[in-house]
Amino acid sequence: MASHKSSQRYLSTRGGSYDLSFEEVVLKGLASDGGLFIPEEIPSLPANWESKWKDYSFDELAYEIFSLYISRDEIPTRDLRDIIKRSYATFRTPDVTPLVTLDESKNIHLLELFHGPTFAFKDVALQFLGNLFEYFLVRRNEHKTGVDREHLTVIGATSGDTGSAAIYGLRGKKDVSVFIMHPKGKVSPIQEAQMTTVLDANVHNLAVDGTFDDCQDFVKALFADPDINETHKLAAVNSINWARILAQITYYFHSYFSLIRSPKFTAGSKIRFVVPTGNFGDILAGYFAKRMGLPADKLVIATNENDILHRFWRSGYYEKKPVHGKEAESGFEEDGAKAHEDGVRETLAPAMDILVSSNFERLLWFLAYRVVGSGPSTSRAVTAGQTVKGWLNDLKTEGGFGVEPALLEAAKEDFESERVSDKETIATIQSIYSQTSPAATNGASSGTTGTSHKGHYILDPHSAIGIAASLRSAQRAPPPTTHHIALATAHPAKFSRAVEMALGNEDGFDFTTVLPEQFVGLEDKPKRLTTAEKSKGFAGVRAIIRAEVALEMEANSQLDSKDARVRQLVPLALCSTGLTLPQLLDTANSIAAVAGTSSDNATTLGNHSNCWAVRANDGVFDLTRSDRLPVTSPKTIPDAGLAQDGRRRALARGARRRRHAELLSASGALACGHEGGRKAVLPTVQMVRGFRKADLKVLWTNWGLDNFDLLTIPPAFLSGFASHDDPATTFGTDMGLVPGTNIQAAKKLMRGSWNARPWGELYDLQVEGVENGTDLYFHKNRLSGLWGAQTPLGLYPQENEITTLFFGGVNADQCVWGTFLDAYYKGFDVVYVEDISATTSPDYATQMVMYNADSDGFLANSSMVLDAIA
Repeated sequence: MASHKSSQRYLSTRGGSYDLSFEEVVLKGLASDGGLFIPEEIPSLPANWESKWKDYSFDELAYEIFSLYISRDEIPTRDLRDIIKRSYATFRTPDVTPLVTLDESKNIHLLELFHGPTFAFKDVALQFLGNLFEYFLVRRNEHKTGVDREHLTVIGATSGDTGSAAIYGLRGKKDVSVFIMHPKGKVSPIQEAQMTTVLDANVHNLAVDGTFDDCQDFVKALFADPDINETHKLAAVNSINWARILAQITYYFHSYFSLIRSPKFTAGSKIRFVVPTGNFGDILAGYFAKRMGLPADKLVIATNENDILHRFWRSGYYEKKPVHGKEAESGFEEDGAKAHEDGVRETLAPAMDILVSSNFERLLWFLAYRVVGSGPSTSRAVTAGQTVKGWLNDLKTEGGFGVEPALLEAAKEDFESERVSDKETIATIQSIYSQTSPAATNGASSGTTGTSHKGHYILDPHSAIGIAASLRSAQRAPPPTTHHIALATAHPAKFSRAVEMALGNEDGFDFTTVLPEQFVGLEDKPKRLTTAEKSKGFAGVRAIIRAEVALEMEANSQLDSKDARVRQLVPLALCSTGLTLPQLLDTANSIAAVAGTSSDNATTLGNHSNCWAVRANDGVFDLTRSDRLPVTSPKTIPDAGLAQDGRRRALARGARRRRHAELLSASGALACGHEGGRKAVLPTVQMVRGFRKADLKVLWTNWGLDNFDLLTIPPAFLSGFASHDDPATTFGTDMGLVPGTNIQAAKKLMRGSWNARPWGELYDLQVEGVENGTDLYFHKNRLSGLWGAQTPLGLYPQENEITTLFFGGVNADQCVWGTFLDAYYKGFDVVYVEDISATTSPDYATQMVMYNADSDGFLANSSMVLDAIA
């Protein structure tokens, strides 16, 4: 790998594997010698990193950091940027990991890491890891069919949060089976429901009648088992997978820049990161950031009463001290605190109830390389690997090991530690809730509800441990010269019993009022899981995995003929891919119309809040929002031709799932007065019926509003854009008047000639489908029907891992075109269906759609699609 820098080549912490690529270590997860993968060298930051990166978005920072560890020969620049965008488009806030100030006087800040799909910090890494798995497999399986395709069997263990985050990152991914083990009955009901209510065919939940450590031991045993490794390609999803550590490095840099941009930050101040620590992966990412050059003063390990790491930093001895009986009991069973009765104390922070921290091994290697090894780097690496292997053998056989004083002092240069009891955890939740003012949480938890009540901030028990440790550290390194950033690892609703214990007596507090809507009714949904008996050992788990993967492979092979037909939907060459947008839109008037800059132009009235704009500084087209709405997810389209992507020729991914599959978006509607609209009615009716017969979802997105809309859309959308409490008559009045008239612009989109409701039989089909629950409906007007990442229409296909979208409608102009491109950049396979489409706009609109269908998706007609799914 001559093209790879040393930071882009990987080795095992136990000395048995060297010179591996990023792709190899991601897909392997765990080394064959039982060790963990690390880069041969931790890279240094570019000389101008601070000035260059200071205003970067989370996605941009991730790209810069990942590029230091991933060779462009493995993942080209464009592909890596695309993977990153798709990974973080699923988060509920554009900042991805926002920073909140909890106590200005003490310079205590909270880094909120729970805005992803499963409300836990692990989403940051596992959304990325899921997309990596898919990317590598698509590339490896190009032009392969049947048994020749490479299939990945992902195995993980969870004490709660890892499982749901892994499942949401991998559900529905082609050529991937995911098996997650959790201790039976010993995770919180919310955590269990998040995992077991995902019914995708490739997701398998195994409830082990043991402890989390048993689950983790099974994972390690399976990776070391030559039997299953000969027949199945195993991959790890726990934090033993290097890609998870890599992904988490980003938020250390992102929070650093967020803090130094604050007017409260004084140049020269020190920054300490405080991390609630169980398996040591989260704080290890901070260690890599610090070694790369991030100016962090200290990394503070915050443990609960399972304090093996805290004791190591005090004594230099890493020793298991199992507890049993009454000594082991604490916490709430409802929050998963009964996960480790065989030897770990049960606490109010069950995700940290771990006897052995797996990722500590990675730190030990770097410490051994520095202190124990000598000579050239290769010999020092060998010595470090042998030393670590010896320590881990002692841990397994003797229950612990000690290190020499020089190595402990080296560890103390970067780390400090604190131990926080359950009693202190409850006191911290109460203290922050009582002291936090509304101003201190202003802007906190953007896009995520349930972290504040009447202006008072609510911590989950794990995050409370981080804050308690921060307050102690602040006594040693006080303000104003030091800031502390504590990592908030989970949403409080995931551990509601502990929060209710702390705040139940607070005046007016009721946890149900701040419960995120995503959790309401979750426990009542259908579930699927398999029980794995601890007594049968890892061999029993191995048998389950083999049987389930065999069933999946058999079902997939039956779809090969359908795949072959669908792949015949080859895009038609309609326009040269070298044509730039200005060449396509060859007049200033056309560009103005598409950009929506001419408010009196009839073609742009309905596009008021979802328009293309030309940025003045560089002439790039942006899909942005009205200035009346926050710009939550702008999509930048380069002002140049878009290259073909050969990997997007296979279309039928969705058919492999049992519940969610291809999506027909009947965008716009079919007006009876338009010739093209009338011609499109019959094929559209046939498409809708064909999709229903195949049990595929139909999403309706209409222009305007009518009485049906007013009955079906959420009340918040009505009142949010009405001038007073009578939304039925005042909705949309904030858009102002049509220039030169006294007509409300929005009302022209609601009734009369401007309302474009489906015509005739199509309207009947829409009402029938919505009422029967087979179809979904989003009104196109204003906020809720726009395609942006944070809207209901944008979130639905992402949350349900739909991969193929079919577009059509009478209004196939700039709105459908923008939606089409936005969907492509999010990673969907997109099909523009010609004969169910028409246009009331100038010809350039249809040309734009066809041009981009050729470049970035598929062009078909309804008969081709129906034949393919029949």
